[in-house]
Amino acid sequence: LDRNRGGFCLELNSLFAEFLRACGYHVTIVEATVAKDGTFDDLRPPSHIVLMVKTDPSATDVYYVDVGFAEPPLVPLPFTYHQEHVTPEGMRSKFSIDCKGNV
Repeated sequence: LDRNRGGFCLELNSLFAEFLRACGYHVTIVEATVAKDGTFDDLRPPSHIVLMVKTDPSATDVYYVDVGFAEPPLVPLPFTYHQEHVTPEGMRSKFSIDCKGNV
């Protein structure tokens, strides 16, 4: 935080990404937007980052991991587009592709 690299999510998710890579996982950092009032309408520009994790480069299963959110999921969630996921703790997430092809 002293080096002004960003907020809570940037610090924690970036550090966790390095940890996962050191453990042999393949990690992609993805920009994200936190939905306003828990809805997926009228989304703002990205202000958050999350991790997409694969067990190896040829794996077809991709997992969403986010240790930098105020109420992070306690388990990795399967990464799929346009499908809402709800954790046992009640956190909702959904990934979409915008008109520019961004996740």
